[in-house]
Formats: sequence, C-alpha cells, structure tokens
Amino acid sequence: MNVLFEFTLYLPFLLPRDLKDWGSQPLDYVDGEFKIRIVVLPQEAAKKAPESVENLTATPSWASPDISTWQITSTPHKYFYEAMVVAVFGTIDGPEDIPRPITRARFLNAAIEATRRFLNFCRALARDTEIYFTGPDIAPEQPTFASFPHCEGWFDPDGASLGTDATNFCSGECIGGRSGTKPVPWERVQSAMKSASEPRRDVLAALDSQIALSDYDHHKAVLLSAIAVEVAIKGFLQRTGMDVDLLRKLEDSVELRFWEKYFDLILRLASQPSLKEANPELYKRVEILFRVRNKIAHEGICYLEKNGKGVPIRLRFPQVSELVATGTQVIDWLDSLIAPPY
Repeated sequence: MNVLFEFTLYLPFLLPRDLKDWGSQPLDYVDGEFKIRIVVLPQEAAKKAPESVENLTATPSWASPDISTWQITSTPHKYFYEAMVVAVFGTIDGPEDIPRPITRARFLNAAIEATRRFLNFCRALARDTEIYFTGPDIAPEQPTFASFPHCEGWFDPDGASLGTDATNFCSGECIGGRSGTKPVPWERVQSAMKSASEPRRDVLAALDSQIALSDYDHHKAVLLSAIAVEVAIKGFLQRTGMDVDLLRKLEDSVELRFWEKYFDLILRLASQPSLKEANPELYKRVEILFRVRNKIAHEGICYLEKNGKGVPIRLRFPQVSELVATGTQVIDWLDSLIAPPY
C-alpha cells in the first residue's frame, strides 16, 4: 500500500531566502526506498507553531516589507520564523501498520535525514551559524521526536487522512537577536540537494569553529578551524584534477610541515598559485593556526609561545578570533581559484 507521511517542522531561525516565495517550488529526490519532497511554507505559516505560556513582545530594529530578516537568536526559542514540510512517499502492508513503532521509525527517520541534509546545505551555502538541526534519529523503542515543534500526518495516495497529527511543544527565553541573513537562490539549494555531493564539511567546520569561539571554547575553536583548513585544501586538490596517485605519494613521502607541503609545494605541482607567494600574510596565519593546533593536540594548552620562565602564554580571545577567521579566509581563497562543487 502506498502512503504519504507528512512531517511539518517549525524552525526558530530564518532560512536563506532571496525571494518571498523561496522554497515554494517542490524539491523532489529519491532516498533509498523513499521518494522525498521538501516544500518551504510562507513565513506566515510559522505563526501556527505552538507558543509558550509566556508571549514576548520584541521590536526589530529593521524589517523588510516583503521578507522578514530579523530573528531572536536565543536557545531555546519562543519565536518561530519558518515552517517547512517534508513529505515521505513509501509503502506499507496496510493501514494497520501505521501505529506500529517500527513503521513510524522508518518514515520519520527518512524525514529527519532529509531535514538534516536540507538544513546542512542551507547552512553551508549561506554560511550561517544560526541554521542548525539537533533532532536525532528515533528508534522503535523510543519513537518520540524531541526537537523543534512539529506535526505528523499519514495520508493515502488520494490525500485522505490515515492518522491524526502529533505536535510537541517548545518554549524558552529570549536573550538576543540579529537582522539579516545571506540569501541563497532556491535553485541553488535544489541543485545541491539533488546532487551526489554532501554539504561541504570544510564550511560546516568553519561555522562550528565560529560557534565555539562565541562560547569562549578556544581549544575547540582552533581545532575546528584547523579541520576546516585541512578539509578545504584536500577537497580543493581533488577539484584541480591532480593525479590521485601522485597526490597520495606526495602526502606520504614528502617530509615537510603541513602548511609548507599543502599550501606551497603541492599547490605549485597542481599548477595552482602558492598561498605562500599569493598571500604571505594568510600563509603565515595558517602556519600559526597549525602550530597552535599541535600545541593543543600534544599539550592540551592553547598557546603559541612560552615566556622567559618556560610557561605557555595562553592565547586570548582576539588572537583565537584571528585563527578562527583564518579557516574562513582559506576557504574563500581556494574557492576564488576554482569554483566549489555546488
């Protein structure tokens, strides 16, 4: 029996709209046994999200006449800014299967994975630290989805309801806000979702590095920024079409420090500009980033140098901020040489 499982999710952040009807054109693709359809609802639909007992009144500093670009950024949220529907088309033995936890887990996990992938693409394309999804997969023995408010519905191919909706509630305190997001054309999100690629791990790591910095977790911020740089340069070298065997041989046999090997020697062998020559200042900051990264990995201390008594001089927020920015700047520089995959 063919069925449709609808998963309507209310989001406590803005999606990267460039037009008012962004996302209204269905995004269709196949994921294993399921057909997936994602539609982003008009921003007004977010008002249907469950509200907490206490309602806040917030006055944005600026608002677009057509597209809302101001949002409260506290977690958890009392306000919801977007609503999206993930439709999962699949088969079951019969209506009696719907209440079974194993059936619900199959369909809901497909919807959760589609949501996770979609929001990660939005996050990577817009490079937006506020876009996130924390909903874990569910298991038949624990079939409750505990994340953003949502509704669930089961329908037959003709649209007749086969089950009641279920909604969970969410509330929290408001402590901050921001105005404006980087818009991304819907067609670009569609193309990325339908491709065989995954959301860029270098960009996601760079965003996570910024979040760690905002939480004053300097060790994590530096480590994630270094990961972003390493993933970025290795992904870039693959995009250059450099011979894979030669690249592997250089990686395994050349005894040079990371920044010397990847951002000078191998780039030149791949017929690309050397960062050392093209941007000596950024090249130096990559060196510092990986020196500090190594100190953290081997000594557990976020520092670059020691004082006259041999005591590590711990890096302060402004210095760590520069190292976090290095990850993003390296990604941007590499993308300026060869267009990214999506």
